[in-house]
Amino acid sequence: MSDDPALARRLAGRAEAAIRDLAHPDRKAELLTTYTRALETEATARTIPDVPARARALAGVAAHAEPVRARRLTAGILGTEAWTTSLDVLARLEPSMLAAAADDLLRPR
Repeated sequence: MSDDPALARRLAGRAEAAIRDLAHPDRKAELLTTYTRALETEATARTIPDVPARARALAGVAAHAEPVRARRLTAGILGTEAWTTSLDVLARLEPSMLAAAADDLLRPR
């Protein structure tokens, strides 16, 4: 096994290029999501055009990020139509905030 960072970057670039060449948008989004989680690359996740798929990819990055970055990513996801994809990360980062939001949502009006 090689510890060559340049080789790793070249191989990752080739893998991403192969995924981007796929014609089927759903399969492309699924593979980009998996690729992003594997590399934890926010920049790649942000290129996914499908909002729910992009949110899942960003949540995957946030799940393994340091707290400040994870909070920033989670806040961005919460502002989208796919906001629920960030709840697992939010529960880990700010459990009291998630509990307060749940209480507010479940409160009879």
